[in-house]
Amino acid sequence: MKRYLAGIMLVFLLGTFSWGQGTKESFDVTKSGEELEIMKGILNTTLTFYAQNSHKESSGWRFSAITAFYLAGQGAVFVIPSSGFRFLMPNFSYNFNWGPFNEQMASLNREISALSSNVAQDAARIAQEAQRGAGGAGAGVGGGGVVGSVSPAPPAPPVAPAPPVAPMSAEPRDKQARIDLDREKLRKTYEDAQAKAKNLRDQTEASRQKLQQEMSEAKVYLIEALANYGDSITTVKPDEYINLVLVTDKSNVISARKSWITDYKAGRLNLESFKQKVIQYSE
Repeated sequence: MKRYLAGIMLVFLLGTFSWGQGTKESFDVTKSGEELEIMKGILNTTLTFYAQNSHKESSGWRFSAITAFYLAGQGAVFVIPSSGFRFLMPNFSYNFNWGPFNEQMASLNREISALSSNVAQDAARIAQEAQRGAGGAGAGVGGGGVVGSVSPAPPAPPVAPAPPVAPMSAEPRDKQARIDLDREKLRKTYEDAQAKAKNLRDQTEASRQKLQQEMSEAKVYLIEALANYGDSITTVKPDEYINLVLVTDKSNVISARKSWITDYKAGRLNLESFKQKVIQYSE
């Protein structure tokens, strides 16, 4: 923001210098400064009035951060920085502090990485143990020699049911349970990370849309202020412009030619026709 304003001031100084060199007509710097200050007060009052009517809790807001200067051959420029529009969205910041969110996401990423590593290592160990167990069982079966040439034995008499087989060792079961638990925790952690990111995106987008909507309403008040009071800046020539630069996450420009304001005040343009002539754009 400081570099942006510094650049505008540099253009202002260069423009004033070149204007002074290229014309013999005197320019009343003192008068221009006084008129710009008066218009700053009018814009300040306009925005405060809008704040009072749209947000009752914001009746104490003032817009002292407005800056103004004159560009020779172009006209007057009024810059209203983002701090002047916090009354619209008290909890919304253009310079969002990503620190806490980034820390949360980094912590979740570390947890996901550790859980993934634990699951992979435990699964690999169980697979190796199972493979070794299968190999040992195969060797025992193969050591019995050829069986096909032996005559079948007579049926054995009925025997009592075999005693229950001893259950699997608790260690493999514990490992598998730990893997299942880590997998479930991994899934929940991943879903939590996704939910946090989506929630932040949704909140930011909703705030941005609401801000743009309310700024559109504020612009209506500002354009009407230009129509009614813009002719008070007598140092701006008929073919020059009065420009309002509303700096938020981008620059919103409102530009009205001085002659259009004069025509409106003289009754040659109605308010609606004047509004249609006003140039508005964002960059």
